[in-house]
Amino acid sequence: VGQMLSGLGQRAQASVLEALNDPRLEAGALRALEQMPLTTAGPALQAYAGAQVSRAGQYRAWQRGLHGFEPDDERLRLLRDSLADAARKQALRGIHAVGLLADRAAVALALQGLNSPSSSQQANALETIDNWTGRDALRPVLALWDSGAAASASAGGPAGPPPEPLHALTPILHDTDAWLRACAALAAGGHADASLQGQLARLAESDTDPLVRATAAAALERAAPRLAAGPDQTQGEPNMQTLATLSIMDRILFLKRVRLFSTLPPAELKQVAAIALEQYYLAGEVITRQGEPGDEMYIIVSGQVRVVAGADPRSATELARRGPGDYVGEMAIISQEPRMASLISEGDTRLLCIERTQFEAILRERPEASLAVMRMLIARIKEIQTVSSGQDA
Repeated sequence: VGQMLSGLGQRAQASVLEALNDPRLEAGALRALEQMPLTTAGPALQAYAGAQVSRAGQYRAWQRGLHGFEPDDERLRLLRDSLADAARKQALRGIHAVGLLADRAAVALALQGLNSPSSSQQANALETIDNWTGRDALRPVLALWDSGAAASASAGGPAGPPPEPLHALTPILHDTDAWLRACAALAAGGHADASLQGQLARLAESDTDPLVRATAAAALERAAPRLAAGPDQTQGEPNMQTLATLSIMDRILFLKRVRLFSTLPPAELKQVAAIALEQYYLAGEVITRQGEPGDEMYIIVSGQVRVVAGADPRSATELARRGPGDYVGEMAIISQEPRMASLISEGDTRLLCIERTQFEAILRERPEASLAVMRMLIARIKEIQTVSSGQDA
C-alpha cells in the first residue's frame, strides 16, 4: 500500500500526514510513510513527534502522581498501569516519526527492541536511537525504558501527603483517550467526593464512548452509599459472587488476578474480557464430560469445580478441585484431543468461558501467556502423577 501511495506523489503524502491526526489511522499512516519519499514531510513529522512526546510525558506525570495514593486499590492500580501503557504507546509513535527522518532502515529494529521484554534488546535499541539526528527531541520519553527511572517512578518520589482524588483524577476524566477516561471513572467511584460525582454524572450522560458511559454510571452507583454515609464511614466493596453479572471493567479487574493473564497490558485485558462469555452452574451440574471434544476453557470467578475421571462423573475419582482464579479445560484445547476428565460444579459456580480459536489466538500473539500455560501444564502433570502414585499405593 505504501509503495502504491508513494507513486501518487505529494497529494498522497499530504493525505497520509493528515491521517496522523486520527487515532484510528495513525499507526497505518506511520507504516505507509515508511515506503514514501519524505523530502517535504520533515516539519509535519517533527511536529507530530513533539506532540506524541509531550503527551507521553503528561501520561507519565499523571501515573507518578497517583503513586502513594491508596496503593492497595486495584482500580487505581489499573489506572496507573493504563497510564504507563499509554505513555509508552505515545512515546513509540514519536520515536517512529523521528526515526523515519533520521534512519528509516533502522527504525523497525529500534521499535522491535523497545517492545521486547529483554533489557539487552531495549539497551541496543536506545543505543541505536542515540545516533539519530533529532534524538534530543526524544530525550524526555527514552527514560520510560530506563530501569532506574522506572524504579524511581514506582517509588512515587519524596514522601508527603497523597494528592486529593479530585486533583489527581479530574484531568484524566477529561482526556481524549476513552480507555483512560473509563479507568479514571472506575477509580473515581471509590471516593465520596461530590465534585468527582458531578463529573461522573456528565460522563454517564453524554460521553461519546459507551464503555465510559457504562463505567461512569456504575461508579456513581458504587459511590452513592459512601456519599450517604459521609467521609468518615467506610463501605465494603461488592463481592463478585454477589453481582448479578460482571461488567467489562469487573472482568478486567478479575483477569488481572489470574496468572495466565496477569502480564497482559490493560488494553489487551479489555479484549480478553470482551470475548469471554459468562456462565453459571448450580451445585452438582456437569460442566463438561470426559471424552467430549474440548472446544472451550473456563476461568473460575466464584465457587469451585471438581475435576473427576471415570465413566460416570458423579461416582468418578476426584483428581483435583479448582477455585477462583484457576482455569480448567485448557488441556483439551492444547492437545486437540477429547477431554481427559469431567468438570463438575461444587456449589453454585460462576465461570468465564473462552472458545478454542480465541484461546489459541491469545497463545499465538502473547508469548508470556504461552509461558504461563507451559508452567501450568507442568504443575498439572505433577499433580496427576501424585494422584496416580497414591492410588497405586
